Amino acid sequence: MRSIFVSIAAVALASCSQDADPRLAPTTSTAATAPEAGPRAPSDTGSNTGSARNDVANDARFAAEAAQHPASLRKTIPERFHGTFAEDLRACAQPSHGLFTVNASRIEFFESTGEVLNVRVDGDYAAATVFEQYGDSPGTTYAFYMRLMPDGALRYSYDGYERRIWVRCP
Repeated sequence: MRSIFVSIAAVALASCSQDADPRLAPTTSTAATAPEAGPRAPSDTGSNTGSARNDVANDARFAAEAAQHPASLRKTIPERFHGTFAEDLRACAQPSHGLFTVNASRIEFFESTGEVLNVRVDGDYAAATVFEQYGDSPGTTYAFYMRLMPDGALRYSYDGYERRIWVRCP
């Protein structure tokens, strides 16, 4: 089932590319982006996780619909998504793998930084296509999905990992 998503996501990225930037080509990961207008983001059940089968089906549908709306690509992540997010408030105090920072053009992790190539936004949902190079590796391109929660927390998922909800650090 994941291979279906990988294929659809790769097609979505190729269809949406506005630049001839070789970093946009999928590597070992996939990249798909969320639409700004037209199709809606995958349904939100309000839970941190859910049926893996439903998540994959929703993400695949989302990627396919996003491919139909290339004009809605943006270059930066909107300000309302900016901030530092952590597993819990205690994790905000110490740099570690337990937090990351989102800004307009980068997502900064503990040991690496992802460069934002493009973004699609739909209300409190956003999906950024991110290029990240870790050490001497050739780098990878993937989708970083975000949803702002009513309490200011951020639900996110990227590179095939399960959805998580992290708090916004003060």
